[in-house]
Formats: sequence, C-alpha cells, structure tokens
Amino acid sequence: MAQYEMNLRDYWLIVRRRRWTIIGSMVLAMLFSFWLAKQKVPTYQATAAVKFEQSTSLSGLLVEVLSYSTSDSIETQASLIKSYPILEEVARRLNRLPQSARGEALRESRAYTAALDGIGGKIRTQRVPSTSILEIIATSTNAKEARELANTVAEVYRDYSKTNRNARITEARKFIEEQLKEVEGRVKRAEEEVWAFRDANRVISPGAESTVLLKKFPRAHPVPTNAVAMAIGAALLFFASVVAGETRVLPDGVRVASAYVYLVLVGSVTMFTLFLFVLNRWSASAVSYQAVLSPIVTILVASQLVGEGITWQFVVGAAIVLFAVYVGAVKPPKPTLSPRTAEAPQSGESATGARGP
Repeated sequence: MAQYEMNLRDYWLIVRRRRWTIIGSMVLAMLFSFWLAKQKVPTYQATAAVKFEQSTSLSGLLVEVLSYSTSDSIETQASLIKSYPILEEVARRLNRLPQSARGEALRESRAYTAALDGIGGKIRTQRVPSTSILEIIATSTNAKEARELANTVAEVYRDYSKTNRNARITEARKFIEEQLKEVEGRVKRAEEEVWAFRDANRVISPGAESTVLLKKFPRAHPVPTNAVAMAIGAALLFFASVVAGETRVLPDGVRVASAYVYLVLVGSVTMFTLFLFVLNRWSASAVSYQAVLSPIVTILVASQLVGEGITWQFVVGAAIVLFAVYVGAVKPPKPTLSPRTAEAPQSGESATGARGP
C-alpha cells in the first residue's frame, strides 16, 4: 500500500478547515482558566505575640509559690488561648455575639457554638522555640479580619491572664494575712507565758543571767572555753537533726560556702571568743550593753554591703544609744563617801573642840 507523506500545505488545509473548532477550544480553555482563577480565594495571616512572664523578685516568687496553679506552664497557656472563655469574649468584642445576652440560654444556642467554633477554627497558637513567647496566628480570607482577630485574641488573653493572676494573688494575700494574725496571736500568748514564768521564778533576762553565770565561773582562756561550748552545741544539734530526720548536705556554690564560713568563723567563733575576752575584763552589766550596740553595727555594715540608706532618725538614735552606753559602761563612777567617813570630824574642828574653856 502506497504511503502518502503530508507537507505543510496539507497541514494548513486541515487547520483552515477546522478553524472554528480550534478557535472555540481556545476560547473555552481561556474562560475555564479565568473561572478557576476566580474560584481560588487568597488567604491572609496575621500574627500577634504575647509573653508569658513569671515574677523574679523575692516577694513575687513567694506569692506565686503560695498561689501556685497547674495552669502556669507555657503549653497550658497555649491551649487556654483557644478555650471557650477567651473565645466568648473575643466574639463579644468583634460584635459576633450580643453584648447583653449572657447565661446558660446563650451558651446552649447554636449561634453561640457556631460563632465560637468559627473563631477557633481561624486561630492557632505556637511557641517561639526556647522562649516564653506565644504567637497567635489568625487566618482569614479578609486581611482586616485576620488582623483584628489576632489583636483581639491577644488583648483578651492578656486581660484574662491579668484578672486570673490578680485573683490568685488576692487569695494568697488573704491567706498570708490570716496566717500573720494567727502567728501574732501565738507570739503574744507565748510572750505572756514567758513574762508569767519570769515573774513567777524571778527571772530578769536569760541573756543577762547567762552573762552573770559566765562571770562567776573560774577565769579561763576564751579560746578553750569557746571550743568546748561550740563542740557541745554542734553535737547536740547534730543529734537533734538525726532524731528529726533532716537531710544534711554540704554548701553548694561559692557564695553559699563563703556565707557559711563567715557565719561559723566570724559570726560564731570569733564573736563568742571576743565576748568571753571582754567578759574577763569588764563587769557583766557592762558587757550586756553589746546587745544594744549590735543593731548599729549591723546597719553600718549593711549600708556598705547592700547599699541600705542611713536616715537622720538612725543617726539620732545611734547617738543616744552610744551616749547611754558611755554613761552606763565606760564612764567611771563618781567616788562616794562612806557613812563613817562623812561623820568623822575634820582636823580643825577636833583641835577647836580640844581647846575648851
């Protein structure tokens, strides 16, 4: 069978004969592409960031410990943002729920559920890695709606978190105040019992009496006396800790170890040795004045170490205390005449009396 080879003229004749079919197909393809492009709606995303921050000050940490809640983790906060209480307030601020309608009747309606589910489906949360920042991402086909939705969710979460934390802090404060009142009552009762015991047993002051007892002991070198006292005290405290089941650990860190060494060597051993040294040379009443000098030294040291301010009230009070200590402990007493010396006649009077008539 003979084969016929087509040339360009033959192709042109075919195109010319089928021209309307080809043109119609091209037009239909263009119209379909335009319709398909119109059906694909663009989506917009808006992102708002919130920081979940915990207290770093000592008072804030104490309140947070007392008001601890399991909802404080970052993951829980991320889930809380999409909870119904947050979404309900967001819907109200965006005017998707009536402002006046509240209660169980509203929450049981389909419009309520549909509005909240619609908002919840458009937002998602994610945590910025290695930070305490949460990103709220809103998606919508309307750029303005996405921006308003992300900002409103962030504002509602901030207000809700602030209100919730303030409520927990208020509860913790009430608890602390109640405990303070209870402790004050206990301290007051204990003071009354101590005063009653002191009155019944004619006890003046335990600290002053211990100073007097040490003064009456045979004079000994302060260092051996301090070593014996510290050894006995350490043994008793160790035995008490074993009985109480306390854990005994070594100081951890340079600052803790240095503070421990200071308390042991300077605050305990050195101070008690100096106390015994002074007690061997002064009277017990004069040594007891160290109790009123300690606060002055403490405030002066604190002003240099931690920058505490020194007020004029402190200066005036310290001057009064120092003057009182000088009068009571340092100033030598005035010599007094004994009754026999005061009644003895002077030498001139004796001579005059001898020269009688």
